[in-house]
Amino acid sequence: MSNYIVGGWTQRLDAEVPPQFSYTMYGMVTNLDLLKTGSAGSPGWGPEATTAPSAPENAMWTYGGGGCFPDGRPSNPQDIERIRRACYFEGDTSRPPNWAGVDFDDECGMNVPAIAEAIDQLGSLESSFTFLAGYDYIHNSGGANRALEILKGGNCKRFVMMCYAAKMWPDYETYVRPAIEKTIEGHGIEPCKVVLALTPAGLNDENLAYFLDQVIDFRLAGLFVWNFTTLKGSDLEKILTRLGIEQSKTPLAGP
Repeated sequence: MSNYIVGGWTQRLDAEVPPQFSYTMYGMVTNLDLLKTGSAGSPGWGPEATTAPSAPENAMWTYGGGGCFPDGRPSNPQDIERIRRACYFEGDTSRPPNWAGVDFDDECGMNVPAIAEAIDQLGSLESSFTFLAGYDYIHNSGGANRALEILKGGNCKRFVMMCYAAKMWPDYETYVRPAIEKTIEGHGIEPCKVVLALTPAGLNDENLAYFLDQVIDFRLAGLFVWNFTTLKGSDLEKILTRLGIEQSKTPLAGP
């Protein structure tokens, strides 16, 4: 049995999830006051009143993401408690969780100390802190040490490094390995808690092989894929094969 995990994010509640995925993150829940997807003028679904679309033990919802608003959230104990209760259908914490937990995607001006507290309040539920790990992260600018603040809380189960932009970086070799080294050796985060993330946009044999090399060389937890429904079936097969994960029943379409 493989020691690695695979998973990914989708904005579609009806997405067909590969059976090998350990975790699927749904969202992004970018409207942080309403705790919903969508914009202020056109809010979408929210985790509080939505049944997890895949197995509850594997389905997480994502708090934050690109363009999330307003800044400074969560801003009070009520916000933190609401995040926890949103993992239970209609907030009924006397019943089993409806969602496995929460992925906190740090792509806007979120309140990191409060996120650490929210992770603590999740208790045994799943938690991950997803962050950009490019130039700013390596060079300690632009809030690059926010992951370290989460680490100090002691309860975050996974740290997910986004090593891509709108598409895969052309200069990925300049940033990916140094970012991993900073996370593991600089911050002292255990490799088994670190997940590397990529996007199917601009993915090719070379950069995919490089990312998989890093997962294996550093003995990371595994690999996550943004917008995994656009991942080619052949690329999923390469990921599963290289990580030694059983690859029967691979539902993704494409060559």
